Amino acid sequence: MSDFKQAISIDSNNHVNILVEVQTGSLKDAVGGYNKWRNRILFSVTSNPIKGEANKSLLFYISNLFGCNSNDVSIVYGFTSRQKKVQIRTVSFNHIIKTLEYILEGE
Repeated sequence: MSDFKQAISIDSNNHVNILVEVQTGSLKDAVGGYNKWRNRILFSVTSNPIKGEANKSLLFYISNLFGCNSNDVSIVYGFTSRQKKVQIRTVSFNHIIKTLEYILEGE
């Protein structure tokens, strides 16, 4: 099992939860890697953390990345922190794993 998969889980409602760490003010929105010490997938966003703009950018980027509506992606906790738990309601666990594998491992 790839390390990054430890940051992804399915809850009792069959929603996918991802532990993320966000780098704001980046040059582009992107998946940046996996932090094995914090067990979080790294995301960078161009927005700054002012008035929730970085959170909005993160949710928009994740919805585009996995091909779902932005209303189906939400922050469970960590609204004011770099470390967050993001929930995706309409995308399968396998699709998320395959997409992140392709980005993080080139598979």
